Amino acid sequence: MKRIQLITFVLLALAGSFSLKAQQRSIYSQYMFNGLSINPAYSATDIASNLSLHHREQWVGLDGAPRTSTLSFYTPTGFSTLSVGALVSYDNINVTSQFGGAISAAIKTRLSDDLFLAAGLNIGADYGLADLTSLPTTYDHMFAKNERDINGVVGAGLILFSSKFYLGVSSPQLQNITFKEDKNDPRTGTMFLRHFYVSGGYLWDISQDFKLKPNFLIRLPEKSSMQYDINLSAFLFNRFWVGASWRSEESINVLFKYEFSPKFEFVYSYDILTGASGKVANGSHEVMLSYRFMVQRQHVVPVRGWF
Repeated sequence: MKRIQLITFVLLALAGSFSLKAQQRSIYSQYMFNGLSINPAYSATDIASNLSLHHREQWVGLDGAPRTSTLSFYTPTGFSTLSVGALVSYDNINVTSQFGGAISAAIKTRLSDDLFLAAGLNIGADYGLADLTSLPTTYDHMFAKNERDINGVVGAGLILFSSKFYLGVSSPQLQNITFKEDKNDPRTGTMFLRHFYVSGGYLWDISQDFKLKPNFLIRLPEKSSMQYDINLSAFLFNRFWVGASWRSEESINVLFKYEFSPKFEFVYSYDILTGASGKVANGSHEVMLSYRFMVQRQHVVPVRGWF
Protein backbone atom coordinates (compact mmCIF):
# COMPACT_ATOMS: atom_id res chain seq x y z
CA MET A 1 0.00 0.00 0.00
CA LYS A 2 2.82 2.43 0.84
CA ARG A 3 4.43 1.78 -2.55
CA ILE A 4 1.18 2.58 -4.35
CA GLN A 5 0.81 5.76 -2.28
CA LEU A 6 4.33 6.90 -3.16
CA ILE A 7 3.85 6.17 -6.87
CA THR A 8 0.53 8.05 -6.78
CA PHE A 9 2.23 11.01 -5.12
CA VAL A 10 4.92 11.09 -7.80
CA LEU A 11 2.28 11.05 -10.55
CA LEU A 12 0.40 13.92 -8.90
CA ALA A 13 3.61 15.88 -8.40
CA LEU A 14 4.59 15.48 -12.05
CA ALA A 15 1.13 16.43 -13.25
CA GLY A 16 0.64 19.37 -10.90
CA SER A 17 3.87 21.28 -11.33
CA PHE A 18 3.21 23.27 -14.48
CA SER A 19 3.19 26.64 -12.70
CA LEU A 20 6.49 26.10 -10.89
CA LYS A 21 10.03 27.20 -11.72
CA ALA A 22 13.28 25.25 -11.67
CA GLN A 23 16.98 25.66 -12.32
CA GLN A 24 18.44 25.25 -15.80
CA ARG A 25 19.53 21.67 -16.47
CA SER A 26 22.76 20.50 -18.06
CA ILE A 27 22.66 18.52 -21.31
CA TYR A 28 24.28 15.06 -21.42
CA SER A 29 24.98 12.88 -24.44
CA GLN A 30 25.45 9.85 -22.18
CA TYR A 31 21.99 10.05 -20.62
CA MET A 32 21.49 6.28 -21.16
CA PHE A 33 24.42 5.56 -18.80
CA ASN A 34 23.90 8.45 -16.36
CA GLY A 35 20.26 7.97 -15.44
CA LEU A 36 20.35 9.36 -11.89
CA SER A 37 21.07 12.84 -13.25
CA ILE A 38 17.68 13.02 -14.96
CA ASN A 39 15.49 10.61 -12.97
CA PRO A 40 15.62 9.94 -9.20
CA ALA A 41 13.86 6.59 -9.75
CA TYR A 42 16.86 5.24 -11.67
CA SER A 43 18.60 3.77 -8.59
CA ALA A 44 15.76 1.24 -8.18
CA THR A 45 16.60 -0.38 -11.54
CA ASP A 46 19.87 -1.88 -10.22
CA ILE A 47 20.53 -4.44 -7.48
CA ALA A 48 24.13 -3.33 -6.87
CA SER A 49 25.78 -0.10 -5.75
CA ASN A 50 27.29 2.32 -8.27
CA LEU A 51 29.75 5.21 -8.12
CA SER A 52 30.14 7.36 -11.27
CA LEU A 53 32.26 10.36 -12.18
CA HIS A 54 31.09 12.31 -15.21
CA HIS A 55 32.57 15.34 -17.01
CA ARG A 56 31.46 17.29 -20.09
CA GLU A 57 33.34 20.00 -22.02
CA GLN A 58 30.80 21.65 -24.31
CA TRP A 59 31.58 23.72 -27.42
CA VAL A 60 35.36 23.41 -27.18
CA GLY A 61 37.15 26.51 -28.51
CA LEU A 62 34.47 28.97 -27.45
CA ASP A 63 35.42 31.29 -24.58
CA GLY A 64 33.23 30.75 -21.53
CA ALA A 65 31.69 27.56 -22.95
CA PRO A 66 29.75 25.31 -20.53
CA ARG A 67 31.59 22.75 -18.41
CA THR A 68 29.84 20.24 -16.19
CA SER A 69 31.18 17.74 -13.65
CA THR A 70 29.00 15.29 -11.74
CA LEU A 71 29.69 12.71 -9.04
CA SER A 72 26.83 10.32 -8.33
CA PHE A 73 26.27 7.33 -6.07
CA TYR A 74 23.35 4.99 -5.44
CA THR A 75 22.85 1.77 -3.54
CA PRO A 76 20.12 -0.63 -2.43
CA THR A 77 19.49 -0.46 1.29
CA GLY A 78 18.54 -4.06 1.96
CA PHE A 79 15.30 -2.76 3.42
CA SER A 80 12.49 -4.00 1.19
CA THR A 81 12.99 -2.58 -2.34
CA LEU A 82 14.22 0.82 -1.16
CA SER A 83 17.32 2.33 -2.78
CA VAL A 84 18.99 5.66 -2.06
CA GLY A 85 21.26 7.93 -4.04
CA ALA A 86 23.24 11.16 -3.93
CA LEU A 87 24.53 13.49 -6.61
CA VAL A 88 26.82 16.52 -6.54
CA SER A 89 27.52 18.69 -9.56
CA TYR A 90 29.46 21.72 -10.72
CA ASP A 91 28.50 23.82 -13.74
CA ASN A 92 30.47 26.73 -15.19
CA ILE A 93 29.37 29.01 -18.03
CA ASN A 94 31.51 32.09 -18.65
CA VAL A 95 31.38 34.13 -15.41
CA THR A 96 28.60 32.08 -13.78
CA SER A 97 29.09 28.95 -11.68
CA GLN A 98 26.67 26.66 -9.94
CA PHE A 99 27.27 24.01 -7.28
CA GLY A 100 24.47 21.55 -6.66
CA GLY A 101 23.73 18.57 -4.48
CA ALA A 102 20.76 16.28 -4.00
CA ILE A 103 19.80 13.07 -2.25
CA SER A 104 17.18 10.68 -3.58
CA ALA A 105 15.14 7.66 -2.59
CA ALA A 106 13.36 5.18 -4.85
CA ILE A 107 11.28 2.04 -4.55
CA LYS A 108 10.07 -0.47 -7.11
CA THR A 109 7.08 -2.75 -7.28
CA ARG A 110 6.76 -5.90 -9.38
CA LEU A 111 3.93 -5.81 -11.91
CA SER A 112 4.66 -9.24 -13.45
CA ASP A 113 7.50 -11.75 -13.64
CA ASP A 114 9.77 -9.39 -15.62
CA LEU A 115 8.08 -6.02 -15.34
CA PHE A 116 8.67 -3.42 -12.63
CA LEU A 117 7.56 0.12 -11.85
CA ALA A 118 9.98 2.35 -9.92
CA ALA A 119 9.19 5.69 -8.30
CA GLY A 120 11.71 8.16 -6.91
CA LEU A 121 11.94 11.50 -5.16
CA ASN A 122 14.90 13.83 -4.72
CA ILE A 123 15.61 16.90 -2.61
CA GLY A 124 18.65 19.16 -2.62
CA ALA A 125 20.01 22.65 -3.09
CA ASP A 126 21.90 24.74 -5.66
CA TYR A 127 24.38 27.52 -4.95
CA GLY A 128 24.88 29.97 -7.81
CA LEU A 129 27.61 32.58 -8.26
CA ALA A 130 27.83 35.21 -11.01
CA ASP A 131 31.17 37.07 -11.12
CA LEU A 132 29.73 40.04 -13.00
CA THR A 133 32.52 42.44 -12.00
CA SER A 134 34.88 40.53 -14.31
CA LEU A 135 32.82 41.50 -17.37
CA PRO A 136 33.96 44.38 -19.64
CA THR A 137 33.40 47.90 -18.26
CA THR A 138 30.96 48.60 -21.11
CA TYR A 139 28.55 46.08 -19.61
CA ASP A 140 25.23 47.41 -18.24
CA HIS A 141 25.89 49.07 -14.84
CA MET A 142 22.75 47.42 -13.46
CA PHE A 143 24.60 44.10 -13.56
CA ALA A 144 28.01 45.38 -12.38
CA LYS A 145 28.09 43.50 -9.10
CA ASN A 146 28.59 39.91 -8.07
CA GLU A 147 25.49 37.87 -7.36
CA ARG A 148 24.97 34.81 -5.14
CA ASP A 149 21.85 32.77 -4.58
CA ILE A 150 20.82 29.54 -2.91
CA ASN A 151 17.80 27.60 -4.10
CA GLY A 152 16.15 24.44 -2.83
CA VAL A 153 15.33 21.65 -5.27
CA VAL A 154 12.52 19.07 -5.21
CA GLY A 155 12.08 16.48 -7.98
CA ALA A 156 10.36 13.22 -8.86
CA GLY A 157 10.36 10.47 -11.46
CA LEU A 158 8.87 7.15 -12.61
CA ILE A 159 10.43 4.30 -14.60
CA LEU A 160 8.65 1.29 -16.07
CA PHE A 161 11.27 -1.36 -16.90
CA SER A 162 12.08 -4.98 -17.58
CA SER A 163 15.17 -6.86 -18.75
CA LYS A 164 14.41 -5.72 -22.32
CA PHE A 165 13.10 -2.16 -22.15
CA TYR A 166 12.56 0.93 -20.03
CA LEU A 167 10.30 3.98 -20.21
CA GLY A 168 10.67 6.89 -17.80
CA VAL A 169 9.19 10.31 -17.09
CA SER A 170 10.78 12.72 -14.66
CA SER A 171 11.57 16.24 -13.54
CA PRO A 172 14.62 16.49 -11.22
CA GLN A 173 13.43 19.98 -10.30
CA LEU A 174 9.68 20.07 -10.02
CA GLN A 175 9.99 23.08 -7.77
CA ASN A 176 12.72 25.62 -7.19
CA ILE A 177 12.58 27.13 -3.69
CA THR A 178 14.25 30.55 -3.66
CA PHE A 179 15.57 31.45 -0.23
CA LYS A 180 16.54 35.00 -1.25
CA GLU A 181 14.65 36.97 -3.86
CA ASP A 182 14.42 40.67 -4.67
CA LYS A 183 11.07 41.25 -6.36
CA ASN A 184 12.17 44.75 -7.44
CA ASP A 185 15.23 43.42 -9.27
CA PRO A 186 14.52 42.93 -13.00
CA ARG A 187 17.04 40.08 -13.05
CA THR A 188 15.05 37.99 -10.59
CA GLY A 189 13.65 34.76 -12.05
CA THR A 190 15.40 35.00 -15.42
CA MET A 191 17.77 32.12 -14.66
CA PHE A 192 15.15 29.50 -13.78
CA LEU A 193 13.43 27.06 -16.08
CA ARG A 194 11.64 23.79 -15.39
CA HIS A 195 12.61 20.71 -17.43
CA PHE A 196 10.65 17.51 -17.95
CA TYR A 197 12.21 14.38 -19.42
CA VAL A 198 10.73 11.39 -21.21
CA SER A 199 13.23 8.61 -21.91
CA GLY A 200 13.15 5.06 -23.17
CA GLY A 201 15.10 2.19 -24.67
CA TYR A 202 14.75 -1.34 -25.97
CA LEU A 203 17.22 -4.23 -26.33
CA TRP A 204 17.33 -6.45 -29.42
CA ASP A 205 19.19 -9.63 -28.57
CA ILE A 206 20.41 -10.61 -32.05
CA SER A 207 23.02 -13.14 -30.95
CA GLN A 208 25.21 -14.01 -27.99
CA ASP A 209 27.89 -11.55 -29.14
CA PHE A 210 25.76 -8.90 -30.80
CA LYS A 211 22.94 -6.79 -29.40
CA LEU A 212 21.30 -3.56 -30.53
CA LYS A 213 19.78 -0.96 -28.22
CA PRO A 214 17.91 2.13 -29.46
CA ASN A 215 17.37 4.90 -26.89
CA PHE A 216 15.56 8.22 -26.94
CA LEU A 217 15.37 11.25 -24.68
CA ILE A 218 12.80 14.05 -24.99
CA ARG A 219 13.44 17.31 -23.12
CA LEU A 220 10.51 19.59 -22.41
CA PRO A 221 12.01 22.86 -21.11
CA GLU A 222 9.77 25.63 -19.87
CA LYS A 223 9.31 28.54 -22.30
CA SER A 224 11.24 26.74 -25.01
CA SER A 225 10.67 24.24 -27.80
CA MET A 226 10.88 20.48 -27.33
CA GLN A 227 14.32 18.93 -27.81
CA TYR A 228 15.10 15.27 -28.40
CA ASP A 229 17.95 12.79 -28.76
CA ILE A 230 17.76 9.53 -30.71
CA ASN A 231 20.51 6.96 -30.17
CA LEU A 232 21.38 3.53 -31.55
CA SER A 233 24.12 1.50 -29.86
CA ALA A 234 25.58 -1.92 -30.58
CA PHE A 235 26.92 -4.22 -27.85
CA LEU A 236 29.74 -6.40 -29.17
CA PHE A 237 31.38 -9.51 -27.66
CA ASN A 238 29.97 -8.76 -24.18
CA ARG A 239 32.65 -6.11 -23.75
CA PHE A 240 32.02 -2.80 -25.50
CA TRP A 241 29.35 -0.52 -26.91
CA VAL A 242 29.58 1.68 -30.00
CA GLY A 243 26.80 4.05 -30.93
CA ALA A 244 25.64 7.23 -32.59
CA SER A 245 23.02 9.83 -31.66
CA TRP A 246 21.22 12.70 -33.27
CA ARG A 247 20.25 15.72 -31.17
CA SER A 248 17.59 17.94 -32.71
CA GLU A 249 18.93 21.11 -34.33
CA GLU A 250 22.29 20.77 -32.61
CA SER A 251 24.62 17.81 -33.15
CA ILE A 252 25.46 14.30 -34.25
CA ASN A 253 27.12 12.36 -31.43
CA VAL A 254 29.37 9.29 -31.45
CA LEU A 255 29.78 7.12 -28.36
CA PHE A 256 32.09 4.39 -27.13
CA LYS A 257 31.81 2.39 -23.91
CA TYR A 258 34.28 -0.26 -22.73
CA GLU A 259 33.53 -2.64 -19.86
CA PHE A 260 36.84 -3.66 -18.28
CA SER A 261 34.92 -5.98 -15.96
CA PRO A 262 31.41 -6.31 -14.48
CA LYS A 263 32.57 -3.70 -11.95
CA PHE A 264 34.42 -1.04 -13.95
CA GLU A 265 33.55 0.76 -17.20
CA PHE A 266 34.64 3.77 -19.23
CA VAL A 267 32.46 5.84 -21.57
CA TYR A 268 33.52 8.50 -24.09
CA SER A 269 31.39 10.52 -26.49
CA TYR A 270 32.00 13.35 -28.93
CA ASP A 271 29.38 15.77 -30.27
CA ILE A 272 29.81 16.99 -33.84
CA LEU A 273 28.01 20.32 -33.98
CA THR A 274 25.54 20.78 -36.82
CA GLY A 275 23.64 23.88 -35.63
CA ALA A 276 24.59 27.54 -35.46
CA SER A 277 27.07 26.87 -32.63
CA GLY A 278 29.17 24.82 -35.05
CA LYS A 279 30.18 28.04 -36.82
CA VAL A 280 31.92 29.46 -33.75
CA ALA A 281 33.01 26.38 -31.74
CA ASN A 282 34.30 22.86 -32.06
CA GLY A 283 32.47 19.83 -30.76
CA SER A 284 31.83 18.67 -27.20
CA HIS A 285 33.73 16.00 -25.25
CA GLU A 286 32.12 13.84 -22.57
CA VAL A 287 33.69 11.13 -20.40
CA MET A 288 32.42 8.93 -17.58
CA LEU A 289 34.05 6.43 -15.22
CA SER A 290 31.74 4.05 -13.39
CA TYR A 291 32.42 1.52 -10.65
CA ARG A 292 29.79 -1.00 -9.60
CA PHE A 293 30.02 -3.10 -6.45
CA MET A 294 28.08 -4.88 -3.75
CA VAL A 295 27.76 -3.32 -0.32
CA GLN A 296 26.88 -6.70 1.16
CA ARG A 297 29.58 -9.34 1.58
CA GLN A 298 29.33 -10.99 -1.79
CA HIS A 299 32.39 -11.78 -3.87
CA VAL A 300 30.57 -11.70 -7.21
CA VAL A 301 28.93 -8.57 -8.59
CA PRO A 302 25.73 -9.58 -10.41
CA VAL A 303 25.47 -8.73 -14.09
CA ARG A 304 23.86 -5.36 -14.58
CA GLY A 305 20.53 -5.15 -16.32
CA TRP A 306 20.73 -3.57 -19.74
CA PHE A 307 19.28 -0.35 -18.40
